[in-house]
Amino acid sequence: MQGWVVAALIFAAVAIAMAAQAWASWLEHKQRMRALDVIKAAVDAGKEPPPALYENLSESKKPSAAWVEFVVFAALSFNFWLMYALMHQTVFMIIAATMTVTAIGCLWLALAKPGARRNDEKR
Repeated sequence: MQGWVVAALIFAAVAIAMAAQAWASWLEHKQRMRALDVIKAAVDAGKEPPPALYENLSESKKPSAAWVEFVVFAALSFNFWLMYALMHQTVFMIIAATMTVTAIGCLWLALAKPGARRNDEKR
């Protein structure tokens, strides 16, 4: 397989992943904006907004576990280690090592859940 084909496939995978993340972020933004509009309408009408709306807004700020990122970077690192084993090119080894370190970092983030309060897990 030619080098430009491998580069095009990697670029396509990264572009698709970025587009998917952008779409998910946009949908979350729209959901928060709708909740804020409902709160604003309730306040303008002189009524108390439902507490569930406030809970929904506060939950959206919580950091999510990095399991998806771990799986993606682990799969990428595996594929780059495989490419290095087949082609013996240093560039594949460098990328594979970088992806492996990133996957290990995402695994640590998923397991450690930094930023989460101790009481959050009991709910």
